[in-house]
Amino acid sequence: MLQFLEVGTAAQVKVFAASCAERMAQLFTGVVGRDAERLSDVELAIRCMERLWEFEADGQWDELSQSFESLPELSGEDEPMGALAYAYDSAACLYYASVYRGTLDSVNVQYCSNHALNGAGFMSGELSDGVDREEIELECQLRDIGDLSLEVMPNIPQGLVASIRARSRELSRIRLMELLNAMS
Repeated sequence: MLQFLEVGTAAQVKVFAASCAERMAQLFTGVVGRDAERLSDVELAIRCMERLWEFEADGQWDELSQSFESLPELSGEDEPMGALAYAYDSAACLYYASVYRGTLDSVNVQYCSNHALNGAGFMSGELSDGVDREEIELECQLRDIGDLSLEVMPNIPQGLVASIRARSRELSRIRLMELLNAMS
């Protein structure tokens, strides 16, 4: 991944960051959305995801990042417990993806990627169902990098972007359903 971040175009790295955040987003919205008082936090995550997939979108990244910093999952000294523990890595993915978009400093994409891997691994450990979600996440990240590395044009074909987003969104939905089923 480090090589991809060093040689990839800004457009390629933006897609990669968005895909990592997308795979984690529904864990945040699904868990946090269970609390009616946190609907504005859910709206923040949804707004962020939409903007992350708008590759020409400039500005307001600092505002989004600051909004994420104020979330309970990220503003406390300790990681949250219970179901909200799943929201921690998800919020961190969204946060670092938005910081990347504001700074274009690829270290934030590394952090985003690592939180996606950690969150997937944590989920596997907690559910103890034999599914290695961290390995699945790593495979998804490598697949995205491989697909994006095939494109050397300055603009990535929208069909490829749509495909990456669709499969990332589907895996996010599956993770949320697995979590909710385990919690019921």
